[in-house]
Amino acid sequence: MLTRTLFAALVALALTAPARAMPTAADLATLADYLSGAFDSEVQNTKQIAEGVSEAERHTRVTILQRPVDMNAFGSHAFYNQEYRDGDSTKLIRQRLVSLELDPANGAIRMKQYLFKDPSQFVDAHLDLDTLDGLLPDDIWLLPGCDVFWQRDGDAFTGGMKDKACVFAFPEGARAKTVIYKVTIDKDTFWRSDRSVWTDSGQVSGGRSDDEPTIHDRVAAPWD
Repeated sequence: MLTRTLFAALVALALTAPARAMPTAADLATLADYLSGAFDSEVQNTKQIAEGVSEAERHTRVTILQRPVDMNAFGSHAFYNQEYRDGDSTKLIRQRLVSLELDPANGAIRMKQYLFKDPSQFVDAHLDLDTLDGLLPDDIWLLPGCDVFWQRDGDAFTGGMKDKACVFAFPEGARAKTVIYKVTIDKDTFWRSDRSVWTDSGQVSGGRSDDEPTIHDRVAAPWD
């Protein structure tokens, strides 16, 4: 398993190092395979509870579900993403469509993220992909500037958003947020540092105030 130190080093390298070899179609397929499935940070959360880490300081337990979808408009590697907290599937915190593609201009694999305008229509779509059959372009919107750029690092992939690029207000007219997102994944573990700050003040609006990653271990997917 990766260590926190290695996670930090990989992310720093991915975001600051000179451009490396352009990922290949095989790399794209491998990353898609790594991202597909279910991940849960229960082990990290339970360990911190046992160690007496305060609720304010410990990592929230989050379950990540990412099921591949066959939707031509999103390319050959796309996923429905749904996440919830505390092991309770009713405590939804995220629903998205994400897609992967090779990006020669940035020398990386680009992951685009789309939000549903009415997420309630598509709850639990990972259990019934037919739910997405009626999806229209007007039902979603691309998070501009919020693409994640991945590079291969040995048997893992490390990625992040460009600095101060992911700024959005949703719904329209709401207070704007800037997202700071750093990730590393291998075949067994998904490490993620994900927080947002208010663009006007720089204060944290969601997630942790530091870059210590939440550690999500691969678990059995509910659709398998």
